[in-house]
Amino acid sequence: MKYSLSDTLNEATAKRKGHLKTLNLALLAYTAVILLLSIPSIIINVVGGETGASAVGTLFIDLVIRPLLLHPIGIGLLYLGVVRARDGEVRVKSIFGHYSKVWSLYSAFIVCIISYAVFGVLVALVVAIISIELSSSALTGFIVVLAVIIAVYAGYLINFTWLLILDKGLSVLSAYKYSIQTMRQWRNFWLLFKLNLMYAIWLFLGAFTLGVAYFWTIPRFMIAYGIVYRGLFDAESNSLIVDSVEIPRV
Repeated sequence: MKYSLSDTLNEATAKRKGHLKTLNLALLAYTAVILLLSIPSIIINVVGGETGASAVGTLFIDLVIRPLLLHPIGIGLLYLGVVRARDGEVRVKSIFGHYSKVWSLYSAFIVCIISYAVFGVLVALVVAIISIELSSSALTGFIVVLAVIIAVYAGYLINFTWLLILDKGLSVLSAYKYSIQTMRQWRNFWLLFKLNLMYAIWLFLGAFTLGVAYFWTIPRFMIAYGIVYRGLFDAESNSLIVDSVEIPRV
């Protein structure tokens, strides 16, 4: 079934009814975890100052401890939108119930970080060479803009990797491949792009209400995102094979 953005948002609004309180409590719980996990980094910075040990400690927390503890909850929060898209009941405590997939989720995070880091280094090298050899600011600017566009596009391609790991039980590589294969189709990319653009507008306008509007707009986006995911990955006639991994119909 093909969905337009208006259809997706209208369905999200309908499915939000009766579940707004639960979704907001889950958001508040996630926010509380973020704040708690920020405390060690603050303590290290206050106690350690500008020392190398402080920087290493902060980096370890940001790249290891926080992702391991936070990512299963964050993906679990997004998964509430998928649950509502499938007309399921949402519960706040369910966002804490995905630690069985923690290593797969973390591995996908590391693959993403390394890939972007390598890409960033390559872009920096190209820019450095152009700056030295050609001294062309216009060409340098063009390469930087192009690199940003490519990075954003890649982010859209892999957007559903973590949900696929959690929901379908795929391996990291299979989830990446499945997400990329699906989002390479222009209509799928364009729908998600429009949804994210609309979400950014909501966030901007919501700031003028001192954030009060977020209690309605963010749950709506979560469900809309889940509807897009459902439309893309629950529509197989029976099953899809990716890298010899069977993806069952949900």
